[in-house]
Amino acid sequence: MAPSHILVALLVAFAVASPAAQATRVHGEAAAAAPAPGEAVLHLSSMPLIPLIPCSMVPDIPLLKDILRLICYDDKPTPTPPPPAGKTCRPLLTNMTTPCGSFLTTNDSASTPQGGCCDSYFAVIDKDAPCICHIANGDIAQLLPAPINMTRVYALPDACGSALKLEPFANCERDGIKMPPMDNPSPPPPAH
Repeated sequence: MAPSHILVALLVAFAVASPAAQATRVHGEAAAAAPAPGEAVLHLSSMPLIPLIPCSMVPDIPLLKDILRLICYDDKPTPTPPPPAGKTCRPLLTNMTTPCGSFLTTNDSASTPQGGCCDSYFAVIDKDAPCICHIANGDIAQLLPAPINMTRVYALPDACGSALKLEPFANCERDGIKMPPMDNPSPPPPAH
């Protein structure tokens, strides 16, 4: 930016600030008399400052820099921070897949859950109940070594002696049930 443009921007900043400074001045003098009814009082804090120049064009001269920062606009996009790491269902469901894996993937209707399967199933319900949505909708299949058998998934509560049926949780998102994600979302790619 040419020096003449900076000078113009500086003059505009002072022109905007000067009337407000005079209207609210108490600099070494007694406070001004109270305004007459209906008379407006101009305060600098209530005046909008109009951004005139990009902040990247503000020269690095201490006093001038401070003044021009009042009337510059941010011309660099702010990078979007990655979402905070939140609670996910993967750890609970991973703990369930080892003892329950063979039950959930077999076609043998006579098999029963192995030791620890029901305990890990109840742990999901006790620690983070909405994670059962990932069992009921089949998302847990991505953690299993073989194709999931959804008939067996829906038979798990009965096999474990639970009154909580999984079928109603097959469409949690559609039904408005807030469930933690299976995994945290990937961070956005870096801006170039």
